[in-house]
Amino acid sequence: MSLLIQNIWRDASDALRQSIGEKIFRLWFERTSLQGIERGTAIIGVPNAFVKEWLDSHYVDRVAAALGAALRSSVAVEFRIDGALYRAARDAEARELRETSDAPPNGIPGSRFALSRFIADDGNRMALGATTKFLECRGQAWNPFLLYGPPGAGKTHLLRGAALELSRTLGAPPRVTDGLAFRSEVLRALRRREIPALQARIAAAPALVVDEVHRLGATQATLRAAGSILKSAVEAGRPLILASRHQPAAIYSLDAGLRSLLLGGLAVAIERPNAETLRAILSRESLEFVRPVEPAAIDALVQHGRGDVAASQSALRKLVAYAALCGAEPTAAFFREHAPELLRAVPLDSLVTRVLAQIEARFGVSAVEILSRRKSRRLARPRAVAVYALHRAGGQSLIAVGELFGGRSVAAVRGIVRRVDVECLEDSELRAVVADVCRHFHEDAAK
Repeated sequence: MSLLIQNIWRDASDALRQSIGEKIFRLWFERTSLQGIERGTAIIGVPNAFVKEWLDSHYVDRVAAALGAALRSSVAVEFRIDGALYRAARDAEARELRETSDAPPNGIPGSRFALSRFIADDGNRMALGATTKFLECRGQAWNPFLLYGPPGAGKTHLLRGAALELSRTLGAPPRVTDGLAFRSEVLRALRRREIPALQARIAAAPALVVDEVHRLGATQATLRAAGSILKSAVEAGRPLILASRHQPAAIYSLDAGLRSLLLGGLAVAIERPNAETLRAILSRESLEFVRPVEPAAIDALVQHGRGDVAASQSALRKLVAYAALCGAEPTAAFFREHAPELLRAVPLDSLVTRVLAQIEARFGVSAVEILSRRKSRRLARPRAVAVYALHRAGGQSLIAVGELFGGRSVAAVRGIVRRVDVECLEDSELRAVVADVCRHFHEDAAK
């Protein structure tokens, strides 16, 4: 690029910054350049087809005006995909994935769930303090430690943050699971007559973290075996941290022995955050998205969220994903237009069935193949679309999706989701496929 062209684009860029604001300029014009001027038409290089389409439909007149002022002559504008800019954008995304894929092994999430990121208010400050105190004494007192409260109150954040801290202080990651997964593990061990082996493996772990322990209920044999395993972990001096929707005495799906074990430790209640705290949580999370979320949209999410952090975060992710797929901005108006589908909660089992049915019909691959750990070029795209749909549009956590797809790590699932985000920007055909899959299973859910 000649010095003259550089100076012209610099002057035009300064005018655009003043016209549309620094944040919007960086979002859409940071990776663009003036390639040259051909027969009265300024050629602007862009990194991908999505940016080209967006600039063509939203900013061509402003760019033409800014260039006209810099050239002191009217000029037409044409946006073209530039190979060098495309490669630079992909390299930057790859670097970001490497830098942010910091999840420790064994399903423990990284810094996103750090206790330092937990925003406390009057409803959850005691729960945070008790969790911190339990970690300070490494489970030597109040063992087991149980957090209980309604869905979306922040129990999982505290549990995952505690697991991360235990991993650092004990020098090895604790065993992290939830009620359903633990129940399946115990059932499998019962069928194979391997309960002593499972009990030994769990007792050997430096700590045990069990979310949604209220979902552990099954047969009496399963409950007795699960209670025996948890009791042996406590007797071995292993910190045992659990979460439930109900206080121990009210978890009627558990047997008396297991409830007695839970009552022998410390149970602390946690409440949903107030509106101000929820707004702070969503505002911080919105900073992780490429597209800025309108503050009024966050206010609308807070109003509809009723203090449920998990549901509000899920709706925020859906809002950003849907807006990107529709070529729109995540504004309050867009949220109000699509609120019924963004706020609808769909049970995981039903959601998975619908998503996989759509993937099977569209790509011609079986659900068993998609959920397996088998690596194949034929399976890569359908699996990525399924992962994306379940997390972004279905609101399922990275951990839940990873466990569903062959026990993949949080970092691996996060990488798949972000790659689909990037490829949707560049590939209109893939964007249409993802949008269609998401739309179809929500339509099925509404029936």
